[in-house]
Amino acid sequence: WQRYNLKESLGLRRPSGRYILSAFSLGLTAWYPASLLASLLSNAESEAAAREMASQLFPADASFAWVFFVVAITPAVCEEVLVRGVSLRAFETRFRTRTVALATGLLFGAFHMSLSKFIPLSVMGVIMGWMAIRSGSLLPSVLFHLLNNGMAVVLTLTPPDLPGLGTDAGVHWFPLSISAVGIVLGLWILYQPDPKKSSSGSALS
Repeated sequence: WQRYNLKESLGLRRPSGRYILSAFSLGLTAWYPASLLASLLSNAESEAAAREMASQLFPADASFAWVFFVVAITPAVCEEVLVRGVSLRAFETRFRTRTVALATGLLFGAFHMSLSKFIPLSVMGVIMGWMAIRSGSLLPSVLFHLLNNGMAVVLTLTPPDLPGLGTDAGVHWFPLSISAVGIVLGLWILYQPDPKKSSSGSALS
């Protein structure tokens, strides 16, 4: 037991602030193009099945806090520990960095068992994997995941009266432009050279 360090194995380190900023920028904006792509790839049957599952999990009188906990908090913690924690750290001991990011991204996409969401979730999974690798920490990807799912909850339960974000469907330039800026900014921050090695991050207490 003394040789097994849970914090190191899961990447429970305090990351550099720039990775937190990258996670904020991507988590708040990547959901829009991801949802558009999933909608384009979906069909009436899969959408009906998704609505049926949602109605079973969340009755009409379900509170916002409960839905947010189930849809945003729980997956952000549990899925990240499994994919970007256990799986990614295990793969890192055997494969190259790019292979690890790609493999865990595809695993993340397949984990949701949805053909229409496989591509967008896999792309997001690769980005979150690369974020976990570069930061040496699980926490940025947890934040990314939490914000991405949290935006879906907020906009579904309390849709704003804005083009593309309310009840009207379709592609709108306003949210697409905001998303493009946020994604480019988040990726730019993520891919900046790190003056410190990720292994120098201090372990969480």
